[in-house]
Amino acid sequence: MEGLTYGNVKPENGFQADVKLNDDDTTNCQYACKACRRQFVDEQNLVSHLLNGFGDRRYRCCVCGKIFKQLSTVKWHINIHSGDFRCTDCGKCFGDASDLAEHVRRHTADKPFECADCGKRFVALGELAIHARSHSGHKPYGCHLCEKAFTTSGSLRQHINVHLGHKPYRCPFCERRFCDNGSLRKHRILHTADARPHSCEKCDRQFARLSHLRNHVMTHGEKQFACRMCNRRYYTEGTLSNHLRLDHNDECYSCRYCAKQFKSRHLLRNHTRIHTNTKPYACRHCPSRFTWPKQLTKHLLVSHDDGTWHVCHVCGKRFHFVDLLRLHAARHANVKPYTCGECSKSFCTSSELREHRWTHTDIRRYGCGLCAKAFRCKHYVKQHYQVCLLRQKANGGLLQFEPV
Repeated sequence: MEGLTYGNVKPENGFQADVKLNDDDTTNCQYACKACRRQFVDEQNLVSHLLNGFGDRRYRCCVCGKIFKQLSTVKWHINIHSGDFRCTDCGKCFGDASDLAEHVRRHTADKPFECADCGKRFVALGELAIHARSHSGHKPYGCHLCEKAFTTSGSLRQHINVHLGHKPYRCPFCERRFCDNGSLRKHRILHTADARPHSCEKCDRQFARLSHLRNHVMTHGEKQFACRMCNRRYYTEGTLSNHLRLDHNDECYSCRYCAKQFKSRHLLRNHTRIHTNTKPYACRHCPSRFTWPKQLTKHLLVSHDDGTWHVCHVCGKRFHFVDLLRLHAARHANVKPYTCGECSKSFCTSSELREHRWTHTDIRRYGCGLCAKAFRCKHYVKQHYQVCLLRQKANGGLLQFEPV
């Protein structure tokens, strides 16, 4: 990497002198730190200065204190302080000419790198390489705690925070914490004066993000995406793709422990944890580990008061998760958007409606494990089981039955 050279000084290995040396100094001091302008007789002294007393070969910037593992990285970083590669439009400094050139292209909207599969263009070659993985499905960064894999190392680092329960990004307005900076940025919109700037022209509903508004607007129109296998229609192409994969895909993934089948590898991996007792989510305060991330979130709140409770403004009830609060608030407002086509009875959630629909059939899916009686709905068999259990005990002992 070439930099500025003053007088007769031309240091090696990328260390360029940023100070003009006097004639008397050039014979003794041939190396100077670009960041703090301190001069050294030889390169070894300069390297020792960058190490700043660390015996394990860690390099510290003498200006900002940032620590690096490699000498080449700290050399690149020091160029940012020196200002050799500065953008003339915004004044931002970079470590080398290639990074500056990439930044300038963002100002000019120049995108020279084109995807051969879809034609999308990018400012940097690295962005194109990451995008190409969306076509190939290649995910080179695998989590050592679970079987998930990611296209970028940054996504993997954010995922590891979920396992550790680590939320380093804190909202300055409400103390809520997040695993990644992107989630924090989206959350901070809610604290602005215009927290929901995107309004629907047809029903006046407001949304914090434009993507949410676009998805909502589709619900006012027709379901344009039709399934070629059945008569069901959907608002978005993504929803249709999920329907085809889950409902019409003949390929199934079987559990090697119980032979239960699943429509996707993701569902099978999650199910396998039940058999293997895998608990990849660890508490950072105690030795406890959990199978699912929501179990860890609940544990942190209840046991360590670490996290944010979601409180109902009507009755003051607290919830671990915001989706439970939304459902609870809908019950206060008596909002029941899901209506049965058979009897016109309405429900708060789609799962409640699906469960209710079984009452209109003769199929009894749930059987009591203590007797031969069967029921259409799960809550009926739960109520019956308690009564049946008391009867068994009253009759002089509990018989062992396999659950139906």
